[in-house]
Amino acid sequence: MDAAKAFQIISSEDDLLNKSNHAVIRLLHKQRFFMFVFPQLVSNASSQSGESGTSPSPIYFGFFLMVATRSNYLIALSNIISNIPKEILLPELPPLLPLLLQSLNLPSPVLRANAINTLYVMVIESPEIISKHMETMIPILTNQITLSPANPPKVRIAALRCLAILPTHLNFTAIDGFQKMVIRAIGGVLDDPKRIIRKEAVDCRHAWYTHSGKVA
Repeated sequence: MDAAKAFQIISSEDDLLNKSNHAVIRLLHKQRFFMFVFPQLVSNASSQSGESGTSPSPIYFGFFLMVATRSNYLIALSNIISNIPKEILLPELPPLLPLLLQSLNLPSPVLRANAINTLYVMVIESPEIISKHMETMIPILTNQITLSPANPPKVRIAALRCLAILPTHLNFTAIDGFQKMVIRAIGGVLDDPKRIIRKEAVDCRHAWYTHSGKVA
């Protein structure tokens, strides 16, 4: 777990380790770091998915070890993508997106908010790829907007904003079947105790009511 969290330190800006304190910061160091670790993290996280072969019994210790290991890889990925420019992330979107969606089930609200904000950018920049994952993405996002201790305001706001841009950036056929689900989920947020979240919920519901999707 600590090693996974260390990826945040390595890939982010540091208050002490910077040029003003005479640290040697090489050009494109973030890009080089990302291109070095990303293939390994994706490969290892995917190999721990348990999708191939016979699924182990839930009472078997190896199953829990596999889940914990996969979570660590997802944490490391989430820590990296929050600090990497979108120009680097977008070409790697096909292998990254399924793992990014899995990271929305991590317990850390900070990591989930970062993942949702990354999805927001991807919806705008690569809608044709994102649209293939609506059956997974929309139910997860609607779960993130509900009022619960697991979803602090930062998570709920990020999820509402991401949901709000789907009708205007994706083809109508990609989201048509989810309109009732989303509007019903938003209805439960309209009386959220946070005013800013109530406003985001109203804006999101308006987007789903008034937009039929982007015409190809």
